[in-house]
Amino acid sequence: MSLAPRGLAAAAVAVLACGGAAYAGVRVFVNADTGHYNRGWEAKAGGPGELLNPRGTNFDQVALRASHGIPFPPGYASWRTRTITGSEQCAPGPGGCKVQVSTGELRGWLAGSAYCAWLYYWRNAKTQDASGEATLAARVITTAPSWNAVRAEDPHPTFLPRSKRTLFGWMLPFRTLVLRGDVAAVGHRLITSDRGEGRCGRLAQSAGTNTRTASGSGGMSR
Repeated sequence: MSLAPRGLAAAAVAVLACGGAAYAGVRVFVNADTGHYNRGWEAKAGGPGELLNPRGTNFDQVALRASHGIPFPPGYASWRTRTITGSEQCAPGPGGCKVQVSTGELRGWLAGSAYCAWLYYWRNAKTQDASGEATLAARVITTAPSWNAVRAEDPHPTFLPRSKRTLFGWMLPFRTLVLRGDVAAVGHRLITSDRGEGRCGRLAQSAGTNTRTASGSGGMSR
């Protein structure tokens, strides 16, 4: 015998009376894509592109899509994942966690993470006399300030000691040292540099710096 409408109503009341406990184990899908975009002054303040919900169910997939074209060196793919996971847990902002993060800002974080990874990769390659890997890393480091992810937030990276330093200006002193082949100076700056560059050291500490070079570890991660 089929359940009568009256029976259905009674069942519904019973569920509501339980405060929705029947759905406690069900995960509700929350889309990370919001369909809202930063424009004008908002893009300058919080990065261009679509605003994403870091607590969205599909945030990892959306963030990976947004990170396309930002290369990480062989053996450092976990740095991409860690950067995305970090932004999912709490998108850093003035006064605490931000509710949303723009794709431009996220790509900026990933570009900084990738740049740090290439610096460590270059240093390790140089100390291990892996000339091919060192040349590859130097080429990427040299062009990184021109990445789309960088220029979207900082069209003209600038670094002037005790003067003007733009958002990604911190990349430039590293690039100069790499072009000089100064391994010791790069290593020292990775640990002690100020105005944001020190995050390379923090990334390495949290992710575990990979001491291997490209030999036998596959191609770069994009």
